[in-house]
Parts: sequence; C-alpha cells; structure tokens
Amino acid sequence: MEFIKNWKDKYKLYKQRFGCAMDAFLGYEEDPGFEGFTLPNELEEIISQSIQRRITDFAQVKIEDGKVSAMDSTVAMDDGESISLKDAVNNRFNQYDGTNISDNILAYYASKGFMGYQNYAILGQNKWISKAICMPVKDALRPGFIFIKEETDSDDDNNDKTEEVINKFDEVSEKMELNKKLERLLINSRQFGVGYALPIIDDDEWDLSKPFNLDGVKPGTYKGIKIIDPFWMRPALTSQSAYDVSSIDFFVPDYYTIGNNQTIHKSHLIKIIFKEVPDILKPTYFYGGMSLTQMIYEQVFLAEQTSKEAPKLVQNKRLLIMSGSLEESVRNTSRFENKLKALLEARNNYGVYLTDINENVQQIETSLMEFPELISNQYLLIAGIAEIPYTKFMGTTPKGFNTTGEYEMKSYIQMLKSLQDNFKPLIQRHIDLLSMSIYGKKQKITFKFNEIDMPTEQESAQVNSIQTQTLNALIESGIVSPEEARKWLKMDENSGFSWIDDEVPEDAQMAQEMEMMNAKQASSQGENSPKKPGNNSVVQTKTS
Repeated sequence: MEFIKNWKDKYKLYKQRFGCAMDAFLGYEEDPGFEGFTLPNELEEIISQSIQRRITDFAQVKIEDGKVSAMDSTVAMDDGESISLKDAVNNRFNQYDGTNISDNILAYYASKGFMGYQNYAILGQNKWISKAICMPVKDALRPGFIFIKEETDSDDDNNDKTEEVINKFDEVSEKMELNKKLERLLINSRQFGVGYALPIIDDDEWDLSKPFNLDGVKPGTYKGIKIIDPFWMRPALTSQSAYDVSSIDFFVPDYYTIGNNQTIHKSHLIKIIFKEVPDILKPTYFYGGMSLTQMIYEQVFLAEQTSKEAPKLVQNKRLLIMSGSLEESVRNTSRFENKLKALLEARNNYGVYLTDINENVQQIETSLMEFPELISNQYLLIAGIAEIPYTKFMGTTPKGFNTTGEYEMKSYIQMLKSLQDNFKPLIQRHIDLLSMSIYGKKQKITFKFNEIDMPTEQESAQVNSIQTQTLNALIESGIVSPEEARKWLKMDENSGFSWIDDEVPEDAQMAQEMEMMNAKQASSQGENSPKKPGNNSVVQTKTS
C-alpha cells in the first residue's frame, strides 16, 4: 500500500507540472482516478498539439511463416500473463517525473510542435522558406561526384574494364536522373523532417515485405529510384521495436504501408531524418524528425511583416499638428472641414499653405534611419537558423569595416560537406543495384564528391610550387628517395603529375645521381680549399 501511495503522490506531482501531456502519450482518455490539479482546457488543448499521437495509434505487426500480419491487442509477459498494449506503454513511462515550468512558457513551446505534412507543403511555397530549404541542398550537390575504382590490396584488376564499368554507370545514372532524386530526397528531409527513397525493382518475385536481399536482384530489373513524400507512408512496429527498450531498433518502425496497403520492410527504404526528436515525440512525428520548415516559418512571417511595414511607414511618417480653438471648430464645423480639406489637397513637397498669424503649424517626422537595419536583422535570423551566410542568402555583398565574409563561407562549406554525407546511402545502394542489374555481381566501384571550394589556377600553381620545393629539400636531405617522391606526386590528384609511373626512368635516375655526386664534390672542394678574400670576406690589413 505504501508503494501505491507513493505512486499516487508522484502522479499528483506530475499532474501539477505537466498536466495532460503524459496522459496523451500513455493513452489515458480520462483521469485514472487520482485526485490532482487539472490544467485549464485551453492549456490541455495546446499540449495535445505538441503530443498528438502515441504508440498505440500505430499498427502493431507480427511475422508468422515469413508473412506480415496484424498483431493482437495484447502483449505476452515473461510470467505468462497478458496485458493491453496501452498498459505495456504505461509500464515504460508512468514512473517519470517532470520539473516545474510556467504554464505560459509551456503553452508557448507546446504550440510549436508538429503541424502536419500538408501544412509543411503549404508553407514550403513561400519564397524564403523554399530558399532556406533548397539552397544548401543545391550547393552541396552542385560540385557533383564521380565513380571511381575501389581501392583493393590486389593489383590484378583490369583498368580498361574498370573504366568501361564507370562509363556505363555514368550513362545509366544520367538516364535515371540520379542527381534529381538525391536533391529531392534531401529537400524532403528539410521540408518535412524526413525523406524516403525506394529503389524500384521490376520483378514479380521481388517481395518488398521481406528484408532487402541484394543477391536477389536479377539482371535488367533495376529501373531507378522513387522519392516518396512522407504523407503517403504509414509506419508499423513489431512488439520488439515498440516495447523492448534494450533493442537496437527500439522505436524504429519495422514496416511501412503505402498506397493500396502495400507493406514495405524498412531495409528497402533509404530514410533521411533532418533533426531527430526524443522518443516521447516520435509517434507525433510519425517516426520522422523535426523539419527546417517548422523551425523557420514563424521568423519568416515576422520578417515579411516587418518589411511590409516599410512602405506604409514612408507614406505616414509625417504627422501634421496645427494649433487652433477646439471650441471654434465645433461651433463652425463647415469652416473647419473646408480648412482641413484645403490643407490635405495642398499637402505635398510642392504645395503652399497659408496660415493666420495666430496659427501654429508643426510637422513631426518619424526617423527611418534604423529601419533598414531592423529589416535586415529579421532576415539575418532566418539565415542563422538555416545555417546560410546572410550575404549568400540575400544575394548582397558584405558590409562593415574590414568585413570579407570569409569565416562565414568557411563555416558554410563545412556544413555543405556534412550535408553530402546524407547522399551517401542512396548513392551506394544505387551502385550495388546497378552492379547486380547490369553485370550480375558486385563491381569494385565506389564514389567520391568533388571539392566544394575549388581553388583557382593561380592558387593551385602556388601550392604546387611550394610542394615542389618541399620535395626537393626532402630528397637532397635524404629523408625521402626520388621513387617515394614520384609516388607521392602520383597519389596527389591536384599535383598535375598523377599520370607518371611509379619507377624513376633510368636516364632521369642517372642524371639525378650525377647531379647529387657533383653537388657533394663541389661541397667537399669548397671545404678543403683556402678561402680567398671576396665580397663576403673580412680582409685584415696591417699599418706601419
């Protein structure tokens, strides 16, 4: 009884701090019978916007005889008894307590939760949101990537055949519009929080409900890649992924249902998540992630409203104050109205208005000096959230004393390189499927991205000159041999000498040996010969 009492106290404390938030997740439809503080209906509604779904809202599946089917609404426990799915989830979460937080603050942040994929699609039509989503993706993909030979320990591979395979991969990838698929996948992950790609295998025996098997791909069956928008995907979990916290796939959907109830095993899909969310929010986000759209839409709205105020403020920045008798204006209304009408008609930069001697006219102007900075600061916040340099986002040049924007661009390039890592799973899957579909076996082909920040010809020449001087110094000092220097030049793709052979030609080797021998002889002769007065000698004279 003491345990129950403590549990009740915990629940009361929790209700005081979080209200219905955990109830919404655990599946309580009403108060479970404990007396406690109840939050206002408005706040409960707001919190329910943040935690909109729980795990029991999703289908539970099981596998029997290699087939996927719906699971019963009970889960077997170790002691042989059965409990409801709702209770199984409750047993995982009902022991946690929260911390004190203001209702107003909680209401503000709870209202910023998942808005629905349809709303994300609508918001994505905005030019600034679209630019923040698409610009880094296009910049990361613009340098392109190349298929290359996979590095192996053996040198028995046929280089001519490898070159032929690479050319074939380039040709087929262009027909399948691989770059467009990669771009769309990452744009979806930033706009919706998650992106899905499904390679299409045209084979009646290809079963999407079973785990992906590369060896099962028959020649000529790989047809390309389909990018599926997340609102067509319905996740489903097994009992292990839903309730076994120690499982590596905990809260990772095992299957997805699309279209006409077609079941797809997760291994067939390439899934990219923009920003992971905690487990308690994963059902709300349909086991996807937080999107850039959700993070940026409110700031974009405020920035646009601020910029729209500028032309209105220009038209109304002058306030005219004219002194007069209020009693006289009420007594002689028509004269007062005619005077105001004449004033408004003549009020412009070229108008002239005559006043009586006793009248005092003042004009108050609102200063617009800091308004451009106020507008730019709003868009600066947008660029900061999107991790894009402000000058690139707005298409302007850097301003300010000694400002070049070099640091911002370096940070942006680092972000683009990390963004390229999201392309790798789909590119590798594409290579594997092409190998099996065209050649019937895996090819020793991989890929690499071209440099994002390509140096100019002058910069490359300067770097090569410094490297050449360094190599000459290392060879003369005996730290490296000419053969090792040649191998280094060949391995460095930017040296311009990647075409040379590993072995030094006999003529060149003999010439190097003669040159080194002559240099040693000259050095030894210089040490043994008497020094003569010269430009660098000190000549001592005696005076009588």
